[in-house]
Amino acid sequence: MAKLTTEHGNYLVLRPSMAPPQFLKVNPAHWHKGENPTVPVAILQLNWIEGATVLYIGKAEPEEGLRRQVTDLLKFGHGEKRAHWGGRFI
Repeated sequence: MAKLTTEHGNYLVLRPSMAPPQFLKVNPAHWHKGENPTVPVAILQLNWIEGATVLYIGKAEPEEGLRRQVTDLLKFGHGEKRAHWGGRFI
């Protein structure tokens, strides 16, 4: 991962492959405030845009900073307890 600033700003999650996506039945992310992050595969399929390369656009507020926000998103996706609910579709 490139060095990220502690300043606020926006970031993108890009998809480098044009292969058809494979959706997981169970999201490996940690539950947050008693809520299951798993989105049904049918919902993911309905929300998928063929040919999409941008999967997510995020914003880091000044008190969070890009480094912390992106790190939290990555850790959330790997099952660690992090509050990054917006990333559950990816």
